[in-house]
Amino acid sequence: MATIHSLELFISVYTTKNITETAKQYYCSQPSVSRCIKDLEEEYHTVLFERYHHKLLATPSADILYTHALRVLNSYNSLEQAMLTHNEKIRIGSTVTMSNTLLPKYIQQYSKQYPSIRIEVSVSNGENIYQDLLHNAIDIAFIENMISSSEVVAIPFYQDELALLVPNDHPFASQKEIPLSALNDMPFLHREQGSALRQYLDEYFKKNHIHVDTLWQSRSTHAIIHAVESGLGITILPKNMCIKEIENHSITQVSIASHKLIRPYYLVYPKEKKLTDNLVNFIHLF
Repeated sequence: MATIHSLELFISVYTTKNITETAKQYYCSQPSVSRCIKDLEEEYHTVLFERYHHKLLATPSADILYTHALRVLNSYNSLEQAMLTHNEKIRIGSTVTMSNTLLPKYIQQYSKQYPSIRIEVSVSNGENIYQDLLHNAIDIAFIENMISSSEVVAIPFYQDELALLVPNDHPFASQKEIPLSALNDMPFLHREQGSALRQYLDEYFKKNHIHVDTLWQSRSTHAIIHAVESGLGITILPKNMCIKEIENHSITQVSIASHKLIRPYYLVYPKEKKLTDNLVNFIHLF
């Protein structure tokens, strides 16, 4: 019979497509993970994964089990939360941008009203946060990009402006604005793959047929800002993350003709998640 642990192992294998990675994540042996998958296949008289060219591929049966396993684990974790309300905590997933700008003031405001509630924050990129949300590793998430999924509720609560930033001695710095096409083949400093900002810009450039020459990929917004200051390339970042450098004239913001990059911020939680009173109170701040 499927257990909570076996469903957790299955979900990990399904999402990572890797037995070894699952074994490391759950501190168990690879054979025990393989045995768990085999037991589930025997129990449901089906095949969950197939190997093709050394890759692990999920079958349609695995897709069905994954959907229902998520619901079971969400229900189980809701039970756990309900039984431990005397020691409740709020687990928040946040992108780097959110954690450096808006989120601290909201947490501070909530903690003043409810000082007994523990708030834990995990900062990562948008892709990892979404996976943590689905696996109930966090309760709610704060991200910049809209998640197209029927499994979550996404509430827009803020908009920010993205700024094109160039070194002060860059040819663009002396221009009031540039056409978007001028960015073609420019040396560009990017956030890492999987980040909400990187996903947004990749889609934006693709939509407008722009190809930039990616020189840097960094998890650190501040590292990118310093690289622009040093003349290593240009970038697009949330303006509220670099307002100090713009006002101090250590870098230059340049407008893109007919293109103002505005994106909403979202508060996201699983649609089937049982919201505790504390979570509801926190969400109402937004």
